[in-house]
Amino acid sequence: MDIRVESGRRSPVALPDGLRNRWSAEETAQVRQVFPQNDGWIVAWNHGEFGGGLEWYPRSDGGAQPIVVGSDEDVQNVNLGRVENGALYVLQGISHLTLSEGQLAKVWRDHGRFQSHVIARYTTEPVDWIRERDGAWLVLTWDAIWRTSEKGTSDLVARLPKALNNPNSLVEAPDGTVYVGASSGVLRLTPTWPDVPRYAADFLLPKGSRYEACWQRATSAPARAP
Repeated sequence: MDIRVESGRRSPVALPDGLRNRWSAEETAQVRQVFPQNDGWIVAWNHGEFGGGLEWYPRSDGGAQPIVVGSDEDVQNVNLGRVENGALYVLQGISHLTLSEGQLAKVWRDHGRFQSHVIARYTTEPVDWIRERDGAWLVLTWDAIWRTSEKGTSDLVARLPKALNNPNSLVEAPDGTVYVGASSGVLRLTPTWPDVPRYAADFLLPKGSRYEACWQRATSAPARAP
């Protein structure tokens, strides 16, 4: 499966010639990524609260064909996608009112047909990920960080404090320190102990930020960990 990312996440997608001008500006804004193949493109859509998913667009004449990941009842909205070893991995999720859920899934092509497998499901929407050296995924959701293996087992790394509003990005430093970006600041998880709870947490805020008092009220201890 020879595919690559056409554009970076959270930035406008530069559509290839074969897809350009197919959609309005409003529709194009919902394209998350494009993954070219020799005979077409996989387009990842994010429609916001509902909708979205993967579609196949052949280079020859023909309309879009949906690529259902898992089952029709699974979340299809794509937040992130990346290609590894000929397969496409997607992080899918939705948050709407009290509904929040998502999944990590694998998509591949076998004899011209798309196959999929849901690796893991999460009880709140997953928003970012890191591929670790041992092959596991470090997955950031709205309320926690999980370490998910390729086999689908998920171990809780840390619960996020409620004072961390709208977590949206995840970075791991070479020394193992994990940083979670959010609208209210940055949560730093420093590996401190060999056993659970492994990480000591502190909140990085601009001095005098309105979130500083909220953080102090919400937690006086490290972020909850398993």
